[in-house]
Amino acid sequence: MKQNWKVIVAFAVIYLVWGTTYLAMVFAIKDIPPLLMSAMRFLLAGIVLYIFCLAKNEQHPDYTSFLKIMFRGILMLVGGTVSVAWAEQYLPSSTTAIIVTSVPFWFILLDRKKWSYYFQIKS
Repeated sequence: MKQNWKVIVAFAVIYLVWGTTYLAMVFAIKDIPPLLMSAMRFLLAGIVLYIFCLAKNEQHPDYTSFLKIMFRGILMLVGGTVSVAWAEQYLPSSTTAIIVTSVPFWFILLDRKKWSYYFQIKS
């Protein structure tokens, strides 16, 4: 029972942070270009996470791992969040949120060949 409040707080933070992301983007891109706004946002987040890892004495990744992590992170951020920030110049925030929310369903719908694997009935 003691851990339940942590789960509730964690979900509340996720809902608040994720839920306000699209709204914050709408306000930010009025004054800051979307790519610059996204770069500043992720630079700040990276610095905060790095300081957190330093405080917890986390081990640093080696150079090769760092390059792999960096490459994949850039692809995910540019392919996902930065493209959403760019799209919000032309679409309402609510429409953008609905489109992003529907993406997992599209992955399932477009991967029909694997439906028999995904939807196996196990007894």
